[in-house]
Amino acid sequence: MLAPQSHLGYLDGLRAAAALYVVVFHALIQIEPDGKTLTGVAKACAALFTFGHHAVDLFIVISGFCLMLPALKNGGHPAGGTRTFLWKRARRILPPYFIALACTLLLIALWVGHKTGTGWDASLPVTQKGLVTHVLLLQDAFVDTAEQINGAFWSISVEWRIYFAFPVLLFAWRKVGPVGATALAILAAYALRYPILWAGLDCNADALVGIMPQYLGLFALGMLGAGISFSHDARLTQMRNRVPWMALMYVTLALVFVLYKVKLFHGSRVPVAYSDLVTGIWAMSLLIAVSVSDKSRLRQLLGWKPVAFVGTFAYSIYLIHGPIQQIIWQYGLSRLPFQPVVIFILQATLGTAIIIGVSYGFFLFAERPFLKRGR
Repeated sequence: MLAPQSHLGYLDGLRAAAALYVVVFHALIQIEPDGKTLTGVAKACAALFTFGHHAVDLFIVISGFCLMLPALKNGGHPAGGTRTFLWKRARRILPPYFIALACTLLLIALWVGHKTGTGWDASLPVTQKGLVTHVLLLQDAFVDTAEQINGAFWSISVEWRIYFAFPVLLFAWRKVGPVGATALAILAAYALRYPILWAGLDCNADALVGIMPQYLGLFALGMLGAGISFSHDARLTQMRNRVPWMALMYVTLALVFVLYKVKLFHGSRVPVAYSDLVTGIWAMSLLIAVSVSDKSRLRQLLGWKPVAFVGTFAYSIYLIHGPIQQIIWQYGLSRLPFQPVVIFILQATLGTAIIIGVSYGFFLFAERPFLKRGR
């Protein structure tokens, strides 16, 4: 098996797109946490930015894709061994996370510690249980701590635990093959929901935050996407050449929209836990489509240097955008005599530009020192 030798700029572009989409999604929640503030055309346009949870799905699939690339070079084993892999992952994501946690707590103590009727209210108040679970990376396991302190932090603990399953997934790849291992991972992920629910932990089928055991399956789909894109395995090569991945990407994207809108017989939507799987297939198809066609316009757009540059510090954007967004709204935009739709536009444009600038400064201080030197 062989992975690409050069840096894949379009992956940074995808990270940037996912991170900025989450920022705009939270900008929307900022002005209408109940979904009833905007009306008419404004509401219809804003509906395009209501899939923030599915942007996190994309992050998880990208993570599986990227971590599989060095394993492909290493015969299906973690590069440097399991211990080295886990140490590198810890060094990569934990220091920025804990620094962001400390910064968020400081901002809550000084400026954004009171509820103001926005989406930020879910982060408050900070409790002792919330502090302890965030330090232990267990905040996603409980309903009352999953969104506390900073609503974006719940997914960090989810992904952190997936890293410990990565060597097991690689073992399954070697024993039963990539497709079989992926199928087993998806089945195991959804089977895990039942003991988690039995234990009384946060694993509601329609929750947008929480333990999300299905993310193990999405991570495995990302691994499979890397294999299909770059492996010399005969079966994966056939899948790479015979499946119309770009068409499948558009079909599954449309299906995600349909699942979000369709009503079941009792009037509720399809549970997020199951639409996540469709989103995972969409994300995998997208990654394969842009990987196998180096001349596609989408790949060129995602690899465009300004977009790819933002993607290099997308993790910092994800970590700290929440409290910065609240400060911009609470001490600036909320005091302007404008309609909610204008406030949303300002938050989504000017506010996002400010967040990008602050996040880059945070990246230089809290993230770059822990990155591997060189590419």
